[in-house]
Amino acid sequence: MDLQKENTRQYSKKEIVDYYSTYSLRPDEKHFNFEGDVLIIGCGAGRTVIPLAENLQNNITAIDISPEMIKRCKEGLKKRNLKANVFVADASELQLDRKFDYIWFPFHSIDSIFPIKNRKKALKITRGMLKNGGQIVYNTHNRFFYKYFLKYLSSLTKPFIKDIVPHGYVYSYYANPFGEEGKRIWRNSINPKFPKWKKILSSILPIIFNKSVYIVIKNATK
Repeated sequence: MDLQKENTRQYSKKEIVDYYSTYSLRPDEKHFNFEGDVLIIGCGAGRTVIPLAENLQNNITAIDISPEMIKRCKEGLKKRNLKANVFVADASELQLDRKFDYIWFPFHSIDSIFPIKNRKKALKITRGMLKNGGQIVYNTHNRFFYKYFLKYLSSLTKPFIKDIVPHGYVYSYYANPFGEEGKRIWRNSINPKFPKWKKILSSILPIIFNKSVYIVIKNATK
């Protein structure tokens, strides 16, 4: 099975496009102060594009591999009289003649790129699109989360386990947050609904108690 083609097919289904047609940032995403020229990779139906476009207007470029997701995103922008450069593209084959202050893979979108080598290719390509001092921001499912790690150890498909989620698309559920090149800064995003004991443990040991982790790759040329 060509997992990338299968994901494109699944993400183009109307019920999945409808499911992702919300337009608000998640609590953990609000910690990032995206300013300037921003490239969003895996923008879906516009959940992240529209809130940023409301603040940044013409500084947003966004891509997704699903034509139906892009169509819905454009409809959402038009309805709100917002502007963004939104189009269908594959992150691992992306060619743009401009540079960005921030390049963002929101909500585990990097975990849906297949084959695995194309994730590294996408990161290498996009790193070349950063301005001086620019940043790539992505989050990935944390292999070392205590519940996932036991399953990882018993897996016969190391180092990545491919799961099919309820909507039918696939991703690497236990991705390795240490597996990519670049300078990394851990951003610990604690769920506000956590009980107090879990908030404390998450602050002390984020690698064990967070289901996903944020990784920031900085352009060190500044």
